[in-house]
Amino acid sequence: MGTLEKITSWATIILAVATICLAISTQILVNESKDSNHKQLRAYLAISAPIPDTSNGKHWFDGQCWHFLHEEENVGNTPAWVVGASKHLEVLPRDSVPDPRTLTIKPVPVLFASQIPIPYHDTICFDPKQTDFCVQHRLYYYGLILYTDVYRKEQWITFCYEYMCGSQRFEAYRQYNDQSRE
Repeated sequence: MGTLEKITSWATIILAVATICLAISTQILVNESKDSNHKQLRAYLAISAPIPDTSNGKHWFDGQCWHFLHEEENVGNTPAWVVGASKHLEVLPRDSVPDPRTLTIKPVPVLFASQIPIPYHDTICFDPKQTDFCVQHRLYYYGLILYTDVYRKEQWITFCYEYMCGSQRFEAYRQYNDQSRE
């Protein structure tokens, strides 16, 4: 075998190895692109902080009950269908913080999660004098929602808002505001 044939053989081997490496890296790139595209196009639900509800013409606090309004919206690019939810408006002792990840999901009739905010009304009744509200207790709005995206993949969102007595509004709690990442 001559020198030219040896060079041709080695060049062919190097070219074959380079082609295999190129095919592998292209497949990895295609897989990452599909995953990235799926994440960009999937549905994402957003739950707004509750605000005082005066829509019924009454004052939002009637001495016993607090009336709140919050909105749920699909802020993603594709449809979503809510299949289960557990939402709570609750007064807890000051040193207790609710963990929405531990909630038991209640199946709901499948609801289409709209890309237009949908208002929900909530009421909690308690005697602020009995609970020493804002000193020894806190008001939380928290929950867990399960939904299915257009790719038929089950997704979830947790949320937790704490009522701030000084500003008299709900603010996102420092934990438990999260979504599935897939």
